[in-house]
Amino acid sequence: MKQEVTEQLSRIVGDGHVILDPDKLSAYFRDSMPRVPLVAVTPKDEAEVIDLVEVCAREDVPLFTLKDRQFPDPFPESGGVIIDFKRMNRIERVDKRNLTAHIQRGVTWEQLGKALEGQGLKTLMPAAATSPYVLDNMVSRVIMRSAARYPEVQVSNLRVVLADGRVHLTGSHALAEDGCDSKDDGGPNLSRWYIGAEDIYGIPVRGTAWVYPLPKAETLLFFGFDELAPALTAIRNIPRKEVCDQALVMNNRYLGRLAPDLPGSVPQWLLVLGCEGHPRHVEFHAGVCRNDASALGGRELPELGESMAPVFRGAWIRPDHSHGFYTFLSRVSEFHDLVASRVSGEGPAELYVAHGYGRAAWCEFDYLEPYPKDLDATLESVNDDLLEKGAYFDRPLGKVAERFYAGNVAYLEQIRRVKNMMDPKRILNPDQLVKGV
Repeated sequence: MKQEVTEQLSRIVGDGHVILDPDKLSAYFRDSMPRVPLVAVTPKDEAEVIDLVEVCAREDVPLFTLKDRQFPDPFPESGGVIIDFKRMNRIERVDKRNLTAHIQRGVTWEQLGKALEGQGLKTLMPAAATSPYVLDNMVSRVIMRSAARYPEVQVSNLRVVLADGRVHLTGSHALAEDGCDSKDDGGPNLSRWYIGAEDIYGIPVRGTAWVYPLPKAETLLFFGFDELAPALTAIRNIPRKEVCDQALVMNNRYLGRLAPDLPGSVPQWLLVLGCEGHPRHVEFHAGVCRNDASALGGRELPELGESMAPVFRGAWIRPDHSHGFYTFLSRVSEFHDLVASRVSGEGPAELYVAHGYGRAAWCEFDYLEPYPKDLDATLESVNDDLLEKGAYFDRPLGKVAERFYAGNVAYLEQIRRVKNMMDPKRILNPDQLVKGV
């Protein structure tokens, strides 16, 4: 990295917030640090992000935002400046009346949860978080465990730093900050422009997260199954009765990942149903869930529901080595068989999350240690098969993205057209969505 560039960065964020040490930079990468020119910066606010973008644009230096815990391989040969948002961790305002929390990019799930709990509020928790930061996950459309009942996108009113340093206000706060109190943008829903875009059009630095009152009562119901099929039938049918907010199926290996110290043995497959609300409603809804799950052969495990309650109050982090995609619930067993036939040994930890009142499911296959032989080759090969069979990867990156967009040429061309319009110098996250963009 040119010395004059690092000097400009230091003037913006301060010497103590510019990282040049290779050992410290290596923490941003899953494997070995790439042999490219790199520097990382930790800005404290939006104004510093604007100045960093302007420097990178002026000096033709690519700028990369850390959206996950680490960058996947390969990293672009150009190198560039990495922005780490960990210092931008201010909860600007919690609006209890309108059930919103206005937060900066570096606010963590734990931090927001504690602040909300003190006001009798909560936010939805992710089933497959890729970052400790709330907005990273919400802007990436990470699946929430309550997706059986609640909509996919849980954020609006984004403040976005564009490639020329201007700030785009995507929602009602474009009219007045005092009016930035809605769970939706109002008018054109421009936040959607940046959701799922991997920061290639602009860098969201603040957003309005949706929050909810803490329920007066809640319960977690666990049911054991010897076979996968009836458990999947449960998360297809029960959410359609609108009696639960969470409907998940996991194998016992996934449960062991969440609670490694859990004593005793558990069935091969576990159905989890979560009910919340007024105590009388919860009692009635739990009764419906019990009847339907039992009719399908489920055996209730009440002691498991009690011991797992704390685990369900936190964010679940998705491992680095996994497959994650959506499909219709009627096809989940087919994809389970596909993955199982290709992986030797104990097999992956598996999670299936009902989405949209049981219309579809998020499917997650996590590879845990000890890893199977030739893990990288196995991941690539299985992903190819999943794509060919119609699995919908909602966040395709790397080689998955290359294959995904190869079948969507017009879509990729539209992404390029918008990228060239909004970032003509290709400063923001080049090659991060797909190579060449």
